[in-house]
Amino acid sequence: GLPGAAWASVVAQWCGALWFLLAFRRQREAMHIELARPSLLELSALGRAGGALMMRTASLLVAFTATTAVAARLGAVPVAAHQVAMQLFIFLSLALDAVAIAAQAMLGKAAGTGDPDAIRWRADRLVGIGAIAGVGLAGLLMLALPWLPGVFSPDPAVREAIRSVYPQLAIIQVLG
Repeated sequence: GLPGAAWASVVAQWCGALWFLLAFRRQREAMHIELARPSLLELSALGRAGGALMMRTASLLVAFTATTAVAARLGAVPVAAHQVAMQLFIFLSLALDAVAIAAQAMLGKAAGTGDPDAIRWRADRLVGIGAIAGVGLAGLLMLALPWLPGVFSPDPAVREAIRSVYPQLAIIQVLG
């Protein structure tokens, strides 16, 4: 039930945190990482950089919560379809986010060279790769349209509601 799922999440999070701490403890010296209290200047720089990310995340959560609230007001079938679409959207977004993180690292490395042409070349190439990945995911979603809604619900009304929002879900992958 729900309490068991909640406790399983808590235990999994703590196990992951402990595993990380043990691995970090073993590898810290090999990676030349010193444990030291950060200065106020370092913390303020992190706060400025993290502030923009926090606002982005908060804005996304507000938008997602608002759309869920609207769907819930429409009834059980629309909110069920909305939840399926949201979970597919989040899953695919996280899959592409892994590529985006690697791309950021590549651009950071290129920025370290100080060569603007190398940075521009990599950035253009990565935008192209991102566009191809988005179009590819959209295509895969459309190919899965005949059977994927049935994976999430046996209810014909819910499956039809999922199909009704499916084109928007595919299109947003290209933008993502």
